[in-house]
Amino acid sequence: MFYVLIAVLIILLLAGGILAYKNSKLLTHLDTAAGASTSGSALKYSVYNMSAYSTSEDEGAVELFSWTVHAGSGGSSAINQPGSTFVLCRVPGGKGEMVLRDARSWMLNTIRDSIDRGALTQHEAFPDKAVGSEEIELIIQLTQTAEEEPCHADHHS
Repeated sequence: MFYVLIAVLIILLLAGGILAYKNSKLLTHLDTAAGASTSGSALKYSVYNMSAYSTSEDEGAVELFSWTVHAGSGGSSAINQPGSTFVLCRVPGGKGEMVLRDARSWMLNTIRDSIDRGALTQHEAFPDKAVGSEEIELIIQLTQTAEEEPCHADHHS
């Protein structure tokens, strides 16, 4: 009877070990799949006001798009004051303030606001520095919006 009990105990321990091993493999596979699907959205972005900051101060910042408001901006918006240059950068993970979706929205709103106010503006895109299709699409969209005529900007409000 004692040997039967030991045999059952060994079988149970062996079955438990096999289940734990398979569970570990399953969790590793799920973590890898989740990491691959979110890697693009996990990248962090920042928009720097170049009148107050230099991207050279932030090692690892990669400029993707810049927007300069030269003159003619009406209103008191600090974002669109003449002489302001805003640079959208990809920064090392954890150092940025925004995810890609939020950075896109911020830059589009700033560009459209400047256009609506009739400001003289300039933009520069850096598509060669983009990583992945999402960043390329972002740069294309920002460039197209920046090149819109003022009469077209009213349709976005």
